[in-house]
Amino acid sequence: MYIDYEANMYKSYNSLHPNAVKGKSNFNNWYQRRYLINKIYSRFNIRLPEDYDLNTFRFLVFVFGSVGLFKKEDFTFYAPYSIESFNMYYNPYKIASRPLSEDGRILPELDVRGAIVDKDAVIIKAFDDYRGFNDLIDDYAESLANFDRAIKTALMNSNVNLVAFAKDKKQALEIQTAYAKATEGEPLVIMDKGLEPEELEKLLIPFTNHDTAGIVDKLLTSRRAVVNNFLTEIGIENANINKKERLNSDEVNANNDEVESIIDIVYGNLKEGFEKARDVLGIDMSIELNRPEEAPDQEAREGGEEDV
Repeated sequence: MYIDYEANMYKSYNSLHPNAVKGKSNFNNWYQRRYLINKIYSRFNIRLPEDYDLNTFRFLVFVFGSVGLFKKEDFTFYAPYSIESFNMYYNPYKIASRPLSEDGRILPELDVRGAIVDKDAVIIKAFDDYRGFNDLIDDYAESLANFDRAIKTALMNSNVNLVAFAKDKKQALEIQTAYAKATEGEPLVIMDKGLEPEELEKLLIPFTNHDTAGIVDKLLTSRRAVVNNFLTEIGIENANINKKERLNSDEVNANNDEVESIIDIVYGNLKEGFEKARDVLGIDMSIELNRPEEAPDQEAREGGEEDV
């Protein structure tokens, strides 16, 4: 029996979101995913045996959620795994690995079946449910991609200020020339003896919001708030930029408990798995949590009186 936690997660996640709300999978979305994933990688310092590929290992653990470590004779390796049976707590009890070669053939030397977890094999997992950060990455990548699209649209619209209606081509050229000069600071004067005042009001019609710079500024601020929320989720300290006044050190560090909550669970699971890999399979590997170094004047800031 093969159970793919990630496939099940995709089904449940997408079924809960209407298509009208779900973001689009496009180049910008994947661009955001790429850098969000690397921000997660930056939280951990992982040391593996020399013949283990670190990039694939991190991708399987943090994006897909878990990876299996196996030992066949004296050879150890990691690979995606399938679950053959569960224990009474519905955790994987027996797992199997059937790695494929470059041409798609099953490698018999790495074909492991019926491996008992924590005896013949070890599972390295990020979360208790064996899922990874993929749903979190998707959600934030979609939001950031939408912000980027809105910001770029607003910037493009800032180049279009007015729409003018002219009676003929000659008048159109005159208005175009006059408006071009007006944007350089010269007065905009339209001469037409037969033009009534009410017609003049209709001649130049505002086409876009002239507070484009203000809109872009608000979008950039909101986008940064989304980035800060993501950093909080993955345990990277950040300042609350939504406040207009200056922040003191106590306010900057006010979200430390929230910052550490999720990442401590992930780190605890990973560290436990790494220790089992050493004890059960004899694999020399380690993991450490990258924490920001304390500033030299940290003690002076503990009173919360200095501004940041």
